[in-house]
Amino acid sequence: MVATRRSQVSSERQKWDKIFDGLVKMLKSQQEQLETLVTERKFLGDRIKMQQEKWVSDVRLYEDQISQMKSSMEAQEMMRFLEAAKSDMVVGLKHREASFLKLKLENTSDELADFRAWFDLLRYNPTASGSKPIGSKMVEGEVKRLKLEYDKLASEKGKELSSLLVEKEFIWHQYKVMESDLTNKLNSKHAEVDQANENIANLLASTEQLQSSNNEKDKCIASLKTNIAEMEAGAGKLNDKISRLSRELELLRKSRNGSVTPLLNRCTAGDRTSNLQGKNGGRNEKCGSASVTPVAAGDRTSNLQGKNGGRNEKCGSASVTPVAAGDRILRTNNSILKGSNVVVKKELPAQVPDLVETKKGSRSSKRKVADVVIIPDDNTPKLFTSQFKVPKLKSSICPTEDGIKFR
Repeated sequence: MVATRRSQVSSERQKWDKIFDGLVKMLKSQQEQLETLVTERKFLGDRIKMQQEKWVSDVRLYEDQISQMKSSMEAQEMMRFLEAAKSDMVVGLKHREASFLKLKLENTSDELADFRAWFDLLRYNPTASGSKPIGSKMVEGEVKRLKLEYDKLASEKGKELSSLLVEKEFIWHQYKVMESDLTNKLNSKHAEVDQANENIANLLASTEQLQSSNNEKDKCIASLKTNIAEMEAGAGKLNDKISRLSRELELLRKSRNGSVTPLLNRCTAGDRTSNLQGKNGGRNEKCGSASVTPVAAGDRTSNLQGKNGGRNEKCGSASVTPVAAGDRILRTNNSILKGSNVVVKKELPAQVPDLVETKKGSRSSKRKVADVVIIPDDNTPKLFTSQFKVPKLKSSICPTEDGIKFR
């Protein structure tokens, strides 16, 4: 019975130890996973921070480039406006000069027409009132000279007009070339700005993705922490249960070891008696054995029969057999026993202790009388129930000069 109880307790203890070891290993693995996740989160945070700083620097660089491009474009636009104003001014001056020359040409042509009319008048009316005739040679010479001057003036004005037209065409060509160049530059700058905006949008999208992954990592870490807290709470409950079971087991051992009063010799008290019978009288040189037989619940007695009476010279063995569930029988105190017959009995508080009688066996020494100790129910340990059974124990008995002692 004792071996079975101990084996059950040890097996339960081993099971609880295995469960506890499994929980400890699980907690350690969870702790390692948490540490790795924390290190990965820290590394990811540092990487995100570095990437964010890089993106911020890139954004600032792009903004600086855009501002420089805008300033250069504004300067170029102002230069273009200046060149256009200059060209417009030159063209205006040339137009003004051309209009002045045209006006002068018109005046000259009017004068020429007047001169021709006057010449014709003089040629057809050689005499006038109070005037003298003029020679035809002088008039012809004057006409030739005027024609030459007119042709010369017309050629000069034609050359000036042609040069002005060439300059105008050149200026317009340069203006168109400059406008096309500025338009191409503006388009390229717009393309660069669009590319920079696209890069910034991509960087922001990747930042959002990294932030979402970081949030998922945080959620995973939080869930793992909650799982670890639950496991620790379960482990704490298991530890409390194990400690409570160990305390109960210790109380069982203490109550089984300390709350026992032995009865020596034969005790008789009506129905509740313990019979001690010696089967073999005299002294033997060999080891004896003592046994406690099971007692019924109604009689509440324990019969202990010694097979060898008298004083033994060698070590013997004592065995305790299981007792019925209703009996209240406790262990014997090893320091009081001297014979091989031992009986243990515990009375209820309402009952009166029985008388103990001693008798002499054949060729045996006189026995001492031991009173029955009554243990009230109030002092009975709460761990003992109506279904509690005394475990089976084995102890060695060795004879000494003072008597028999248990080891």
